[in-house]
Amino acid sequence: MTSLLVDPWMVDVHGFPSDADLRARLNYAVRFAILAPSSHNSQPWLFRVCDSHVDVVCDRTRALPVVDPDDRELVISCGAALFTLRLALVANGLREHTTIMPDPIDFDVIARVAVVGNAAIEPRDVELFEAVANRVTSRGPFLADGVPEAVVAELRGAATREGAWLSLHASEGERADVGSLVARGDLDQFADERFRRELALWMHHRRSGDGLAVRGVQITRALIRTFDLGGRRARTDRDVAEGAPLLAVVGTPADGVRDWIAAGQAIARVLLVAQRAGLAAGFLNQPIEVPELRPQLAALTGQRGLPQLLLRLGYPDSRHGIPLHTPRRQLGDVLLDEDAA
Repeated sequence: MTSLLVDPWMVDVHGFPSDADLRARLNYAVRFAILAPSSHNSQPWLFRVCDSHVDVVCDRTRALPVVDPDDRELVISCGAALFTLRLALVANGLREHTTIMPDPIDFDVIARVAVVGNAAIEPRDVELFEAVANRVTSRGPFLADGVPEAVVAELRGAATREGAWLSLHASEGERADVGSLVARGDLDQFADERFRRELALWMHHRRSGDGLAVRGVQITRALIRTFDLGGRRARTDRDVAEGAPLLAVVGTPADGVRDWIAAGQAIARVLLVAQRAGLAAGFLNQPIEVPELRPQLAALTGQRGLPQLLLRLGYPDSRHGIPLHTPRRQLGDVLLDEDAA
């Protein structure tokens, strides 16, 4: 049935209903929030749209208990959706006020975004907003070209603005050290039959609207579940990490729920800044998902606190094709009834 519906990625950045009532504008902003990145493309978010605010709610039914036993990445994903929602509002002239963890009882509500008036539109916010529907996660190779220092500084500033830090690694030695941790993470994860079953569970047909869209999904699922492909995956991902002009670690001073929300907002802003600069990005989170490797990655960053996400960044090699958007669920699938508060 979803194949007959409009692709959520086709949302019009110039179609914001500025003359409509506030609830209609809030609903339109949520259409951009659902385009945020998420672990396994699980899209673990729900939104409760009220007359003057939106609650961003974690959907624990879409958790990944093996790879993400504490729901850390789930909360980060919701944080990314939160930032995108805020951006959609301010880029269209609405002043927002966000309260993190507003409900002392319901901890699934990670934020309440209230519209508190109108605001002058900043050109930079508009540029980032226009990048939302163009952002893709890349699994292809990058060109060898380095990233200019001005862009590097802007990426760092994007993370800092949302309460996180960004550690960037460009030298051959640094990329080799990080790549080694990525490979070790692959070996550890694929040796775990529970991890392979969970990964296979999230491999879907593109028309499903979520998950990791793959061709020949039934055969691929069977291979992943049955065989330990960690050695092959480790070699591939090590090469991918070492071949990226820039590896970036998003981290936070501490490791609580508020830090995870900050990391989610930071990664959303960083990815949009990268998109505007013509960079492609892909995730390599294995060294953070494997508990024994996370302190080692932290040591490589030289930062205080803990890493939350690992990215590879570079200019895409168009000879290998244009990466496709990962599928998204329809707006109606993520909206909560206001009475369900």
